[in-house]
Amino acid sequence: NPFGDRSAIVGANGLALNISVLPPDQGPCLHAHNNTFETFVVLEGEITFKIGEPGEEKEITLGKWDTFSCPPGIYRGFINASSKKRAVLLTTINGNPKERDDVNVPKAVTEHLNSEFGPDVVKEFKKVVNLP
Repeated sequence: NPFGDRSAIVGANGLALNISVLPPDQGPCLHAHNNTFETFVVLEGEITFKIGEPGEEKEITLGKWDTFSCPPGIYRGFINASSKKRAVLLTTINGNPKERDDVNVPKAVTEHLNSEFGPDVVKEFKKVVNLP
């Protein structure tokens, strides 16, 4: 997947731990982990999270040390809230390690990718996520 073949740390009960450095105005699109819990701790900067169904998302901006946990099946996405400085995020994923990458994206993401970049990009994206 885009984050490598393995988590940086894998522990008891399927704990996966990653640190992500987000460039200004960057972050992953709205997505849902189907069978795993994902917990985030902002280590540096501010990160805006969107949570919920496409078009109905709630938005919250978290700063240093703020923590957010998202259960399986709930759409979430986030972006570095700064247009000038990087943000750093600690992410833990709990659940069966074989299901860590079982990710869905809403139809709106597929439509956006297709209209902006074309079907070849959608085809490549489909290799790392489940598309509608």
